[in-house]
Amino acid sequence: MLEQLDYPSQVQSLVGAAFNRVKDRSGRVRSEELLSALAAVTGELVLRAAGVFDVYSHDFAPGRRVLSTATNQILFNDTADWAGVERTSTFGAIRSVVAGSDPRYWAASCFPDIAAVLRLFAETQPTRESWGWVPLSAAPEHRPRLQPLMAAYELRPVVFETPLLRDADPKHVITIGALATIKALLLTKGSIAPEVALSIVFETINGMSKTAPMTLGHMKQVEEGMAVRRG
Repeated sequence: MLEQLDYPSQVQSLVGAAFNRVKDRSGRVRSEELLSALAAVTGELVLRAAGVFDVYSHDFAPGRRVLSTATNQILFNDTADWAGVERTSTFGAIRSVVAGSDPRYWAASCFPDIAAVLRLFAETQPTRESWGWVPLSAAPEHRPRLQPLMAAYELRPVVFETPLLRDADPKHVITIGALATIKALLLTKGSIAPEVALSIVFETINGMSKTAPMTLGHMKQVEEGMAVRRG
């Protein structure tokens, strides 16, 4: 199954869809928006692969936190030290591609401390105003304007546009999100401080992998409620 997945095509489709979704009216794209959107997709795919519940047909309130050891294992081998993070994990795979001494990439010192990423999520209590968002350490001017929860929901059909992808091993499908996120990092390099870009990516992946996603059923309920209020 892994060999049959057309990763380059799927990654290109996902990056293109994310780019079009976050464009402003003048056609410009903020780096923060593209990075956040694709990291959100990746985080949701990690949650799906953890298999704690059916992420696309569940009874949790969207935005509710859902924690599991399985998620942390997929993310970073359930260790808070980069030295112990394997390349087969989601964090490790991204870092192994974009870290290095080559000027096209990022120095190890630019990557956020994993323990700090986990602590930020754990110590930030959800509020009504924070619904749909993930905790970020970036300054307000670097926050995305599109909620990660909605970005992942809106881009989901692009990821699963073929039956092959819907039926593939969930852990393999994460690769599409991770490669798209890597592509976004490379595309935005030079337009945003590396520490900011990398913190947005890893904090969003972590947060979205521990947040109950929006489902089609939930969205229909929202639309029906809006129709009732308009009527």
